[in-house]
Amino acid sequence: MSETDVLKFVGLAWENRGHKAPFSWDRVNRTMRSAILLAVEVGFEFTRDDLLALYHPKRYHASYYLDIEGFYGVAVTTNNRSAARAAEAYLGRKPFIFVDIEPPTYAYGQARAYERKRGRLAIGYWFTWKDERVRVTSFSEDGSYLVACSYKGDEVIKQEADDRVLRPGAREIIDEAAYWQSEKIKHRYKLTPKDLRDEARNRKGAKDETQTKK
Repeated sequence: MSETDVLKFVGLAWENRGHKAPFSWDRVNRTMRSAILLAVEVGFEFTRDDLLALYHPKRYHASYYLDIEGFYGVAVTTNNRSAARAAEAYLGRKPFIFVDIEPPTYAYGQARAYERKRGRLAIGYWFTWKDERVRVTSFSEDGSYLVACSYKGDEVIKQEADDRVLRPGAREIIDEAAYWQSEKIKHRYKLTPKDLRDEARNRKGAKDETQTKK
């Protein structure tokens, strides 16, 4: 069976690792991580078999340099749907789709350009639940629900984070997550895909009803 474009591309990075430079696993890991993320960002078509190869311990053992949730977050942020679906198949998890979602400021690439009215949720993404701004912090091991938390002092901390985001053109984006890890959790929600679908449907119904009354 011929290899996919993804594996051919990543394979070039793997086969040429360390050439003309002192060998370093740190360099190899950074190179491989960059190659995989570049393939996602430019829009390569991914399959579950690609991920099985990338994360296989006897092939590219990507778990050393790119955890699967990190891969999924980049796929969602850059809107590479095939990569997102491949990760969901690899994890055995259905997509968690909601409305008015906001990517984290520290996300890979120009995250702000990918804000959307409706889309997949990944770790670090923000949305509103029960009139609170909440952030996705994890997914259950069986993929049945996600955990989203609201934080005390949210607005004050958010403003401090926004004020420190580097100006356009800078290569760095602050690690906003550091602000939240030390914050006290206000509420923790366990939400299933059905919970999100039902709430999105309720909001759409309320919006339609409001527009009808105008």
